[in-house]
Amino acid sequence: KIRADIEFQMKRLLQKPPNITIPDKLSLLKQLPWLEHVDPPTLEVIKKQFEEKVVEPYEVIIKKGDKDTDVYIAARGTFSVFIEVGGKMMELSQLGSGSVFGEVF
Repeated sequence: KIRADIEFQMKRLLQKPPNITIPDKLSLLKQLPWLEHVDPPTLEVIKKQFEEKVVEPYEVIIKKGDKDTDVYIAARGTFSVFIEVGGKMMELSQLGSGSVFGEVF
């Protein structure tokens, strides 16, 4: 019975996937505490610098040591931060909507 229910739900999802919307950039930026006092024209300039990127589950977004100057803001979902210790990957933390991350060098 459980297997039939799961198969039914999976078929339904494949036939009609859920519509997931990404919050608009300006709304997302206004939620960041470190931008709360920035005037609207400056926020518009900042907004134009951001690109939307949809990532798949378990996709690596950035690695330690990458020469990347991008700043990432999680618009939706949960992201895990891993660190390698003794050759094994360990989850360091989880980031959620509104989290800001990136490799700064």
